[in-house]
Amino acid sequence: MVLAAGFGPFMQNLLHYYQKPVSDPGQMAYITNGSTYSSTGILIGGSRYYLDPVMKANIYSSLFNADASQPWADPKYVCASGNCTFPQIPTLTTRPHCTDISDRLNLTCIDCDSDLVTAEWKDDCFNLCTVSVPDGPSMNFTEGVGGFDINVTTSTNPLIYNDTKWLPAIQYIMVKDFEKILDHDYEMLNRSTKFVATECALQLCAEWVQDSVSNSTLSTNVQRSECGWDYQLNVTSDFAPNLTWQSPWSQFYLTYDAHISLMEFVADLFDGHYHTISDAAEWATNDGDNNVLGRPVYATIDTTQAIFYGDFSECNSQEDDHLTCAINNIAKAITKTFRDEAYINNGVAGGNLTIGQNVVLSTYVRIDWVWLTLPIAVWLAAAVLWMVTFFKTRRARLPTWRNNILPYLFLFDNQAYRRNEEDDAAAAGLAGVSNRSYSDESRKITARLQITSTGAKLE
Repeated sequence: MVLAAGFGPFMQNLLHYYQKPVSDPGQMAYITNGSTYSSTGILIGGSRYYLDPVMKANIYSSLFNADASQPWADPKYVCASGNCTFPQIPTLTTRPHCTDISDRLNLTCIDCDSDLVTAEWKDDCFNLCTVSVPDGPSMNFTEGVGGFDINVTTSTNPLIYNDTKWLPAIQYIMVKDFEKILDHDYEMLNRSTKFVATECALQLCAEWVQDSVSNSTLSTNVQRSECGWDYQLNVTSDFAPNLTWQSPWSQFYLTYDAHISLMEFVADLFDGHYHTISDAAEWATNDGDNNVLGRPVYATIDTTQAIFYGDFSECNSQEDDHLTCAINNIAKAITKTFRDEAYINNGVAGGNLTIGQNVVLSTYVRIDWVWLTLPIAVWLAAAVLWMVTFFKTRRARLPTWRNNILPYLFLFDNQAYRRNEEDDAAAAGLAGVSNRSYSDESRKITARLQITSTGAKLE
């Protein structure tokens, strides 16, 4: 018991249990990838198509669904264990780029005392102002009365991203303190009002990525990226070939019909404004000739409202730029659609899926042998002591394992130790006798305490 209590802590430190991730081939893990994209909606006419319904649904969801989990952003994947690894894969992606161009805004006003205002209008005159981006959107407002609060358009003459031709650049102007507009404080519209302007672009890229799932959350690590397609596309050609690019590590292509349908969608979607005056407000498109035969009709007004309110996932602060938030979400939605196309069209069997590995935690045991050093040393010392005791008692014809100490009195009796063979034979008779016999025999042994000048001893 004493040894067990003493050695207990050593035994506890001897064994260590830890968990280690290992692959589990018995569970399914796959993720979509898409190095090609060719889906469109139904035919409009004249070799023009509506946007792919899946692409449209994902983009709308990215604008109108503020769910923090962003179901419109992650490609389709299955990871039964919640922790998976996947090999590197090539895929088409879309990258957002946005720049604040507020310093490019121009403000011009016509005051009531201007010569441009005739005498008959001077009594009922209000100062009229215009804020604009060079070769871009503009907004008119009447000081203290109302006017445009947001205007979103695509630009053919972008200020920053003039070399991005895959999709048109997007610009907007918006009242910076938009919450006052929501409170119907239209008097704040004057020449001292702060406006914000932003220009954004969506860039097509071919990337080599590696996905992983940790605690049921997908993350993507970009290994290589090439975004040079924008410089190779001639957007003015009515018979442009499929956008094809051969990289050193894979081949990518985007069909002409899919590309043009997405281009027209973006041009139509970002083309609206919000106008307030007195107790009235109006959401409208900038081009009133939106009809099925002329241009596809998409959710332009809803998109303008979403950008104005700025209620996007991961981006709902007044300090965040609303257009930048919208473009970031749209880029994720387009990338998801690229990757999911084969899976949506062909299912699991023909979905060009990338197979991964499920990772589960398995318990392992580690032995720290150093903690056995002291117990083994004690055990060896005890073994040596027991062996010495065994041979000593065997030679003296004494019982080795007995809890009576009297037999050991005879072990160190020098006279008995030097007996001749006859005495040894007589001493052998002590072996196996009772405790009472040892007690009687011990009375025959006497001792005397002798004190000398140097000390005392028993004789």
